[in-house]
Amino acid sequence: MEHIESLTVNAAATRLQVSESTVRRWLRDGRLAGHKDEHGGPGGTWRIDAASVETVAAEVTAEMPASVDVQLLDELRALRAEIMRLQNQVAGLQRALPPPAEPDRRGWWQKLWGRE
Repeated sequence: MEHIESLTVNAAATRLQVSESTVRRWLRDGRLAGHKDEHGGPGGTWRIDAASVETVAAEVTAEMPASVDVQLLDELRALRAEIMRLQNQVAGLQRALPPPAEPDRRGWWQKLWGRE
């Protein structure tokens, strides 16, 4: 059987310069070719055909209007990558924080008078 190179959702999103949710939507819509591998977590993990990603990348580039400033587009892509990196960093920091304290559910009068 011939081995077909495949990419993860994250790698395909990076290559196509779109969000991971867009890649998943394109998989569901059939714009990208791929399959769900039952390993890798609940619901499985998408494995995306690398040739399909390159075909869609060419389509996306062809859809771009000629008036688009390529340098500005590259800067926007770099900013998007930085934003995604920072979002991942924030998510990691949030996981490291202790859980929030339980809120005091006593009524205002109980708090005022110090009664349970």
